[in-house]
Amino acid sequence: MGQTKITKMKKIFCLALVGLAVLAWPLASLAVEGGGISVFPADHKAYPGTRSWFVYEVEPGTTITDKVQVINNNSRTMNIRVAVLDGAVTNDGGYTLVGNNDENKDIGTWSSLSKTLLVMPPYTKQFIDLEVKVPENADVGSHPGGVVIWEDQATKPDSQKKSAGQLSVMTRVAARLYLTVPGDIIRKLDITNVRHTIENGVLYFRMTLHNAGNVQLLPAADITLKGIFGKIGEQPGSHLGMLLRGSTIESRVPWQKKAPKIGRFVANFRIHYGEKDFKDEYVKDEYQDIRYVFWLLPSWLTIAWWVGIIFLLFLMRKFWLWVIVRQRMNTKTAKHTIRKGETLTIIANIHAVDAKKIAKFNLLKWPYDLQAGDVLLIPAGQMTKEEKAYQKAHPELQTRHLDLLSASKQGILMGQLQNLFRRPGAPARHPGPTGRRPSSDSGSPGPRFRLGGRNDGDKAGLEPVIIEAGDTVKTVAEFAGVTPQTIIALNKLKWPYKLRAGQELFIPVADISGSKNSNISKSKSATAQKSSGTSRLAAKKTVKRRPPKRSK
Repeated sequence: MGQTKITKMKKIFCLALVGLAVLAWPLASLAVEGGGISVFPADHKAYPGTRSWFVYEVEPGTTITDKVQVINNNSRTMNIRVAVLDGAVTNDGGYTLVGNNDENKDIGTWSSLSKTLLVMPPYTKQFIDLEVKVPENADVGSHPGGVVIWEDQATKPDSQKKSAGQLSVMTRVAARLYLTVPGDIIRKLDITNVRHTIENGVLYFRMTLHNAGNVQLLPAADITLKGIFGKIGEQPGSHLGMLLRGSTIESRVPWQKKAPKIGRFVANFRIHYGEKDFKDEYVKDEYQDIRYVFWLLPSWLTIAWWVGIIFLLFLMRKFWLWVIVRQRMNTKTAKHTIRKGETLTIIANIHAVDAKKIAKFNLLKWPYDLQAGDVLLIPAGQMTKEEKAYQKAHPELQTRHLDLLSASKQGILMGQLQNLFRRPGAPARHPGPTGRRPSSDSGSPGPRFRLGGRNDGDKAGLEPVIIEAGDTVKTVAEFAGVTPQTIIALNKLKWPYKLRAGQELFIPVADISGSKNSNISKSKSATAQKSSGTSRLAAKKTVKRRPPKRSK
């Protein structure tokens, strides 16, 4: 049973091989028909073996004889032209040949062929003689060229010719020819016009190279790029192209890493074009160090985009200022002249307005320093249409909002607008006592009370205090004469109940409608705590309240 399965598998394998061979037969036939023409050095007694190129090293005055093999792999008869042409390079350093015999100036003028036109039946090859006579005054160094073949267009069949208006393409096939005259080798490279370009987001370095030596050069560059913050990267072994003797090319080297965007950069090139010594180092006379400094700036489109963004932000700021000014112009206000000892919280309690609104409306910033004699505008709701019309008809009744509007049109910073409401000659800020925050009983600016504290219903009977460095919930509770749990509950503190300097807490106080004696006793209690040193907070803060108004 096992042998039967193995036999079946062998039969299937053999059938598969036969099928593949049948399928491959027409493909092999097509490959032969599409082979075209080719040229190689022929086997010669002076140069035996298989060769791909014609390579010689001879003294001046020497005559070289060799053979050329031409093969026609097409299925039709072809008329083949044969010539020896000088080597050349393209603008970017690629190897090529001159266009025709008239352009020969070097080895092409030294060479001759036994035949220059071959009539070749299908699938045949022919041999022709090559002779190279090196002049006595031939320059030392390399003399590149090539043996080239192409189909004669004049004898091409009519069926293969292009009709009028169609593009005709001629294909040339060549075998390279290198002849070297021994002597002192001179490798010299002139490097000029180093520059850079940005193409499709890629940084390219360009330079003009001229081979002033007597041998062919294949220069390469090790590139190091640096920016204002140091080295960006390195790129070793960037090939710059091929330079035949006396040739000039425009080399272009792409920076393989991400191109930098903007700034000043320095590119250091070590361009080497010689051979390495036994230490695997380039000979000093056969490399050059080039330093190229350049700037990268955004394109005009990028600059226009950023200018547009900045202009849009400028318009948005202007619109925002206009909205603020219009909002203030449409708000009913009352003037309040600050008296000594008043804080923002006290003023908010007097006018029954949230202290946050007063601070925002008057453009006040922490620590809300107020001076006696300064004027604040107290917002009292939006104007009705009738009030707006009446105010428009009576401009003398308008508040100092017009000054605010004028200042905003002149570009005055919003933070400076609050100075419009200060009394003439008053300082813009009062620093208060040096090294500590002013307490609530000083005539200087008050502490940072939590805004709107007295207006909220849940803050009635409470007094704000400012925390200083080293204060804890326990010391605040001792100062207020209550338990720490009361302070935690009133201020909704969370574990671990850490306090920071400048933080505002509320503490319970006695009813402010009490008698003068209650105030005196409270002051004595605070003084006693201060002298005993039981609480740092008590030593730094005393809460002074206004005496209640006596009823008539």
